[in-house]
Amino acid sequence: MSNRKENYPISAVAADSRQLIWNSIAGIKPARWPLNVLIVGDTTPVEFASCIAQITAATTVTYLPAAEDVKGFSCENEPDLIVLMAVRPGEYTDAAVERLRYVAPMARIVGLLGSWCEGEARTGHPWPAVPRIYWHRWQSWFDRELTLLAAGRCGTLSLPITAIEEERLLHLAAIPAAGSNATRRKIVLHSPSREMTAMLAEFCCSMGMETASFDDCDSDAAPTIGIFDIEACHEAALTELRHQAAKWPALRWILLMGFPRPEDHRRAKEAGAAIVVSKPLLLDELQGALAQIAGEPAPF
Repeated sequence: MSNRKENYPISAVAADSRQLIWNSIAGIKPARWPLNVLIVGDTTPVEFASCIAQITAATTVTYLPAAEDVKGFSCENEPDLIVLMAVRPGEYTDAAVERLRYVAPMARIVGLLGSWCEGEARTGHPWPAVPRIYWHRWQSWFDRELTLLAAGRCGTLSLPITAIEEERLLHLAAIPAAGSNATRRKIVLHSPSREMTAMLAEFCCSMGMETASFDDCDSDAAPTIGIFDIEACHEAALTELRHQAAKWPALRWILLMGFPRPEDHRRAKEAGAAIVVSKPLLLDELQGALAQIAGEPAPF
């Protein structure tokens, strides 16, 4: 098995030697595109369907039914990234994860996790040195990582495997965002929390957006994008969303929802949401959603 010691032209990554080192640490070679991805686990759960479709569309994919099957497993294309899928906690032991590292020592391993795994980091035994990406955050996370990698910039995959979640968030916060025409749009905000409304308004203002509440809007200067914040997918909140969607038919809604389930996504879309963004909220995910809803490239 190759140890990937071959050299690649600096132009394939960036003129910054630190970026070349970080990408070497990550085991990712931007000179080869698309990336080779090994998906490990059960691919049938509905919550993983859109995630798998996104991975398949953007990379070269090999499937392995279970980490325990790695013994004797051979992959024609040595993986750059291993996606370990788990619907529930405890599906794979630490030993199984280490076997994957042994088979592909230069690959990065990330966990693609179902809703039942959301409490594992607090009460269970999460895998060591494996970033945890929940299914409802995967698409924005994966899109950001591929966009940065293709541009020769360092996403979180370029950090050492010992990086903790706080370090990954600080790294993302230091990445300058590209410009976006969405910043010149008028955004209407709706939230039951004054604090959340103030935070969203401050974020939009920092991006150069104009914000308003429903009471401040008029037909002559109607907004085209709305941010609708709810705590959970209760019928009362969805009823309010349906009401506002009917009142403002030209408005496209970004719905902020805490810890959504697949059924919550379906109900939110039926109520009028164009995009669902998970809470706790990551502002780069919201920024990406604003760009997507405006039909613009990812602002990374």
